[in-house]
Amino acid sequence: MLRNPIKRYLSEWNHVKNGAQWIDKFNNRKCLYKNYLKCFKGQKTWNASLDDFMSCEYNLANNRQTLLLSDSNYDCSNKTGEEMLEEAKRNLESLSFFGLTEYHDLNRKLFLKIFGGSFRFLKEFKTANQTVADNFYKLLKTKGVDITEENSDKILKKIQQLNSLDIQLYEFAKDLFFKRLKFYNIL
Repeated sequence: MLRNPIKRYLSEWNHVKNGAQWIDKFNNRKCLYKNYLKCFKGQKTWNASLDDFMSCEYNLANNRQTLLLSDSNYDCSNKTGEEMLEEAKRNLESLSFFGLTEYHDLNRKLFLKIFGGSFRFLKEFKTANQTVADNFYKLLKTKGVDITEENSDKILKKIQQLNSLDIQLYEFAKDLFFKRLKFYNIL
């Protein structure tokens, strides 16, 4: 499942600022792990403000979807961002199925078309349209009370910059997803 990169980034920041971390899930011999630890500044958790979160150059939240969909042997300096993006696109194309979190019902319909009717869903997917990331994103887009227009634009531009590969990947994925929906006569 892929998610809108801006909302995914804000959601990850929300988890991190509340004490969640994935430090123990990494192979600690890899330089990605060693560099990511620098964001924590010697602490076990990283209760980062959004500014701190965006400022750490080693933050694995930056372009995470591209990193995870690129070939798994990536470790720091052996590939460029463009190489990772192209690998991620190829790998996404090769998947029998992938979905986009913003389209739950279409994901279900595509899944059933591809894998047949032997799967039974107990009920239709219901989505919570108001996630923390959605609310914060709307606040940024509408220049909410606590955020000045200048600061809101600055934050969005910075997040877009930090996730430029994920934004490109998501646009590619969205196009591919809707082509598959048309191919299977879902749309």
